[in-house]
Amino acid sequence: MNPSPAPEAADRRAFALVLVSCLLLLIEGALVLSAASPGSRGTRSAAAAAPAGRDRAAAGPVSAGRLETAALDLDALRRLSLEEAAEAGRAWARAAAADGLISERELAAVLPSPAFILARTSPDEYADDIRLSAEGAGAFARAYGPIDEAMPGSNAAGARLEAALGSIHEVRVSLGAAPGPAGLRAPLPRGQRWIASAEDLKKTHRHALDIFFVGEGERGSVEKGPLIRSMSPGVVVAAADDWVGGEGAAKYRRGGLTPRAGNGAVVYDPGTRRYYTYFHMHDVSVRPGQWVDAGEVLGRGGNTGTNARKRGHGGHLHLEIYEASEDRALDCWELRDLVLSL
Repeated sequence: MNPSPAPEAADRRAFALVLVSCLLLLIEGALVLSAASPGSRGTRSAAAAAPAGRDRAAAGPVSAGRLETAALDLDALRRLSLEEAAEAGRAWARAAAADGLISERELAAVLPSPAFILARTSPDEYADDIRLSAEGAGAFARAYGPIDEAMPGSNAAGARLEAALGSIHEVRVSLGAAPGPAGLRAPLPRGQRWIASAEDLKKTHRHALDIFFVGEGERGSVEKGPLIRSMSPGVVVAAADDWVGGEGAAKYRRGGLTPRAGNGAVVYDPGTRRYYTYFHMHDVSVRPGQWVDAGEVLGRGGNTGTNARKRGHGGHLHLEIYEASEDRALDCWELRDLVLSL
């Protein structure tokens, strides 16, 4: 984590951020009358599929004059071309790095909500399930509501977010950020994991891989497993360590990435435009805005989540990988082959 800037540097930073924020708002104003909103998932346009401000609600409130909320605000980004979004990210990064660094706190402030990240990384066929999960008045349904609302237009807005994050990463590298070890790393070493056969995967998730822990027995209703490591380098775009609940929707209380997912983290790798998602963790040691290397510890495996908390269903890492460049999630067989190759 980068240290906080000195007061003098903070003053210079604030001035620079206001200037860049004004520039971005001028670009948005010039484009709003001439640029239609990009298409959503499916055939509907984003404007027809979601009410105005829907993605903004998922990303958090916008305060006038603050670059932190203007640079990567989803409503603003969806009106930009990919090239303009990349330039917006570059302008933000250069202003934030006026004193030679981009802090974790500053980057976390511009990231959209976990609800948007989960919508962006959810395959289209999950939309109905998310919508059904959002129906009702309980804590379980309320937790899925923001994800359901963020789904329309999430591919188009996500592509622009990723263009901006790619530029931010380029500025980081230009400032001397260490590239870290090359290549992918296994989330769990071979001696600590068990993965079902390709044939047995037909009975499990279509777009996820459950990696079971070896040598980790149940400890009451709460399980604490082995260390989970990031498969890739990248930035943590979502993380949660506050899941409270039990088996089934009725016993969910609050927190987590989702009620079913429990505690976990999502890492976005700008170099490959891939999202790596880790669910059901016992604890999470990384935070949004933090850059990690391949092999860096994310936390410990566990059995958080309303399904994983069922007896006999826990003790595993739920892994997903989303190819943003192709708007698709890897299937369970691709995930299995990839993990076994590491």
